[in-house]
Amino acid sequence: MKIRQLRSVIVLADVLNFTKAAERCNLGQPAFSRLVAELEDELHTRLFHRDKRHVTLTPEGAEFIAAARAALHELDNGVKRLHAKRPLPEFRVALEESAYGTLVVELLRAFRRRYPNVRVLPQSVHAEHGRAALLTGQVDLSVTTLPANLTDLHVASLVTEPLTVLVARDHRLAAQDVISTEDLAGETLLAIHTEHVDGLLPHLARAARAAHPDARIRWLGQREPTPGVHDIRRLVASGLGLHLNVGSAHPLPGKVVLRPLTGLDMHVELVAVWHLHSPNVDRFLDLVTAVRTDPPGHENTAASPPRFHDRPVTYPTRA
Repeated sequence: MKIRQLRSVIVLADVLNFTKAAERCNLGQPAFSRLVAELEDELHTRLFHRDKRHVTLTPEGAEFIAAARAALHELDNGVKRLHAKRPLPEFRVALEESAYGTLVVELLRAFRRRYPNVRVLPQSVHAEHGRAALLTGQVDLSVTTLPANLTDLHVASLVTEPLTVLVARDHRLAAQDVISTEDLAGETLLAIHTEHVDGLLPHLARAARAAHPDARIRWLGQREPTPGVHDIRRLVASGLGLHLNVGSAHPLPGKVVLRPLTGLDMHVELVAVWHLHSPNVDRFLDLVTAVRTDPPGHENTAASPPRFHDRPVTYPTRA
């Protein structure tokens, strides 16, 4: 007795028509009829009455079909339970904390929707540690900015992100749709002090210095621990200053808002970096390519993120 035979006679019991049942089972009618007859011979029991016009279940057939349904239901549930216990393949991605508000996160969400059987595991790391994590196999892919040390690594462009301003909702500039660098005169800018040269933080520190000569910069992380994203938001919400940011997809508490910044010719180039190719790295890169090649007027689906504009970039390396 084969599982295929059980599924076939259950279909026949549902439709009571050999032609329709054969079609549903993707079989020719002669092959389907032989399959049913072989099962009846094995059971030494007729499951169906047939004549030229009708097919009906025998009493023995009705009893057997009920048992077959229960057996297949339990079998299917057992397979599902085994699959649930099997660890899912992982796609480990290193991200700086500041990058969580960029379109890269939308790409990761789209990847998760397109490949639900892969566990997407973003890991917050500093840009200086992303390279080491790749080379030691701790992560599959790292998202960073240019310039960067790309020796022994592969790189692909992801997105160019504009600068934004994080401002308290009750601040005067929050009423504006856009904030210009001229609006920053006399304002306090909260910037994170860093000795590193790679990653998002140096970009944001340079942006703070270049924003406006009359803006005051309050450097954080010099004597105290480097603040995280949530710490910055609390300081901004408390009215202690504004913060230059990157990206506009941050989930924000009600006390702060993001506004685009104009007047500063500075963008942040985000790139994907990897050491070894893997199926999930290739899938992610294919997804990025698909987003870029979407035709105009394409309607986004649950499996694809919003399209974004990207400028061409070069890939310098440092020893």
